[in-house]
Amino acid sequence: MKQLTTYLLVLLVVWAGQYAKGQEKVFPFVDYINNVKTNHPISAQAEITARIGELFVLESRGAFDPELYTDLGQKEFEGSRYYRIFDGGIRIPTWYGIEFYSGIEQANGDYLSAQYTLPDNGLTYSGVSLKLAKGLIMDQRRAMLKTAQLGQISTEQERKIILNNLLLDASKAYFQWQLAAIIKEIQLEGLELAQVRLQAVKQNALLGDIPYIDTLEASIQLQNRQMLLAEAELAELNTKVFVSTFLWANYVVPVELAESIAPQKDFDYPLNIFSDYLRNEIDSLIPNHPEAIMANLKVEEYDIQRKLKLESMKPELNVKYNLLNEPFVDNFASNYTLDDYNWGLEFKMPIFLRSGRGGLQIAKLKLQDAELDYSFKLQHLNVKSQQAVNEFQTTSNQLSIYTKTVVDLSQLLTGEQRKFDNGESSLFLVNSRESIYINGRIKLAELEIKNIFALLKISHSLGDLYNNL
Repeated sequence: MKQLTTYLLVLLVVWAGQYAKGQEKVFPFVDYINNVKTNHPISAQAEITARIGELFVLESRGAFDPELYTDLGQKEFEGSRYYRIFDGGIRIPTWYGIEFYSGIEQANGDYLSAQYTLPDNGLTYSGVSLKLAKGLIMDQRRAMLKTAQLGQISTEQERKIILNNLLLDASKAYFQWQLAAIIKEIQLEGLELAQVRLQAVKQNALLGDIPYIDTLEASIQLQNRQMLLAEAELAELNTKVFVSTFLWANYVVPVELAESIAPQKDFDYPLNIFSDYLRNEIDSLIPNHPEAIMANLKVEEYDIQRKLKLESMKPELNVKYNLLNEPFVDNFASNYTLDDYNWGLEFKMPIFLRSGRGGLQIAKLKLQDAELDYSFKLQHLNVKSQQAVNEFQTTSNQLSIYTKTVVDLSQLLTGEQRKFDNGESSLFLVNSRESIYINGRIKLAELEIKNIFALLKISHSLGDLYNNL
């Protein structure tokens, strides 16, 4: 009879497990992550961040746009036109600090200065303006554009950091939900075993095969299993609610998981690519981390500022040259001659250069600070990645050991159950062996999750989790 009871218990557990699986709809990890990447608001914010970087570059390029200009001045007093002066044209700046321009000047009036005395139709001019000292190598416009271009790269790296952190948090939430669901399933099996055992013990006690005190032992065990299952159900429910916070539709509509939705119970994840990290030198991968790239970009940005401040130490020496011609005449272009021109020279230089010297020293110190920060960032990221690798290797070894431990615990339970069936053991020992086996299965599931998450942390520590999920 005792052997029959054990056989019926096994059938009940198998049937209950199959029935539960038939009622659930599995939400695989891959589908979950794809939903997070596609629909989470933070994913949209990451894209916005990258787009802002592109627009900063567009804004800075505007400093090199050709521009139309007009300058009109007129004075009328007591019926006399003192003057009417017009100057208009187009100016084309270039990357190297050279400006090309072309325009027309017209002037008339009763009291014009000699410099504004022009032909009746005015004069056209085409010329060039060149910075020969300050601004030749670097100027504010070029510095702004270069900084914006670095900013564009930086915002792209920031996007990767945001997504890497999001996906790590989302993965952790799913794994916690998966672990809670597995523990609930294990505790449910334990409860069903306790229920069947209580009925069998009561029946055997009535037959006089075992003392009635064993029914109290079995009842207490059932109550304990009920408490453990309730705790497991609460944990599964709470982790499921937390997982829902990562699920959205079209970035704006939160999605709530239905009661019938369950995580996958197996640990079959497409994560084989991560093993490549263990075959490479971590040090060689660290400089490609978005945080390391951003720190290096900060060095380049301060180097631009240093070059700009260095330029400010130079004197201003600007020269411009214009070819002159009368408009509205035949053979307009061929009438330009080197004999008709005007030119100008501008020179300025501070005597003490205090502003330039102070600004240059500040820029050098900021550059030095950025270089130190970059070195520290590389070391910090290297330590973080090594810790992740160590955790993965340790949990892998633990997993290998504890898998055998659980098998051994199962054999101990089977042997103790057989001794109990033969009257050579007590219900207390069977319950104790069973509890240890259940706790062993839970610990094994925890190690599985911890090992997988450690693998993800390696990728996260190298800054490319988004590319590998």
